[in-house]
Amino acid sequence: MLDPGAVLSACRVQRSTCHTGAEAYGVEFQLSGRRYTCPLYLFQARTQVAEFVPPEEMPVREAVAV
Repeated sequence: MLDPGAVLSACRVQRSTCHTGAEAYGVEFQLSGRRYTCPLYLFQARTQVAEFVPPEEMPVREAVAV
């Protein structure tokens, strides 16, 4: 299980067809150089969209120099 707040470096949804002809969706993602996969329905329930915060609105303790 991934820690809450983990930031993924890549993510994509994949569609596959089961032997019964039904379509199944999964997610492939990367974290810390490792590749993971899981069913889409499990992945979506645990994700949040990252929001852009302009640097001038970010508390100094959370700012990162680039």
